[in-house]
Amino acid sequence: MSHCARQDADPGVTATPWYASFFGEEYFHIYGSMLSDERTAREVEGIVNLLALPPGSHILDLACGHGRHAIPLAERGYRVTGQDLSEVFLNRARADAVTRGVQVNWVHSDMREIPFVDEFDAIINIFTAFGYLESDAEDQLVLHQVHRALRPGGRLLLELMHRDALIRGFQPFGVSRREDGLLVTEERRFDQRTGRNAVQVTVIYPDGRRSELRHEARIYTLTELARMLARSALELHATSVRRTKPGDGVEQRGLACPVGADEADQLARGHREVHVAHGHEATEAFRHTVHLEQRTHAGLPSAPARQRANRRTSAKIP
Repeated sequence: MSHCARQDADPGVTATPWYASFFGEEYFHIYGSMLSDERTAREVEGIVNLLALPPGSHILDLACGHGRHAIPLAERGYRVTGQDLSEVFLNRARADAVTRGVQVNWVHSDMREIPFVDEFDAIINIFTAFGYLESDAEDQLVLHQVHRALRPGGRLLLELMHRDALIRGFQPFGVSRREDGLLVTEERRFDQRTGRNAVQVTVIYPDGRRSELRHEARIYTLTELARMLARSALELHATSVRRTKPGDGVEQRGLACPVGADEADQLARGHREVHVAHGHEATEAFRHTVHLEQRTHAGLPSAPARQRANRRTSAKIP
């Protein structure tokens, strides 16, 4: 979960970004029941299958939250680093890792500042944790940092919201009651000009207490995302879409770009594969999967990035 501050009407005042406070203890009251062990196990299985890396590979879970994916990956024998902005989430992750007897390197940092160079075989960013920042330029900076942190041959796996499906099935209001009596309402607004989805969350506890939260994300089209990836030395390679469950409104369709005969030579020279999947459950059902190939790009702003070898990455979109 990453981050930048937006200006209030008064240009001299900097507002606290929503993600600086949203990912606290109340998050678990609201969403904890949705994040079952069974769901996590299916998602982790999907991540492992998509990355296709041997145990011992070094994986960065960028915006790792409370370690829901990082810890099971460590249990499978991967070397895992988890990076997040929320200390509340990281403290939970540390305690859970100790309880389960696994080693994970936890890093407290903004996703625009990944403190590693040529380090990871793979970077994952799951559960629509990309697009929180206040501008496309800030999101672009994240992708530049990803490029910098991946080693030659590394892979990026992104999971994002499917913009077309969001618009097609958009519901401006939602209400749900949890088993413990907690009532959660959501007022949603999608700005088609800016591509931003804003949600106002009202939480009413069984004892009558009430709290208000909000979250917001930039929802990129695949075309927009492919351009951003190209600017960070990532090139679209292939895409496919599959239904996660009957009636979810996502057509079953696919598009694949054939890999050239010189693929082996490209990989030997350090090319990387990027995988993008649309939908929160894309890791387990591959709802919208896009393969991209990382490469050097003359338009990169920094000399070190231009000097880097081509890489492989993978991205996922809900």
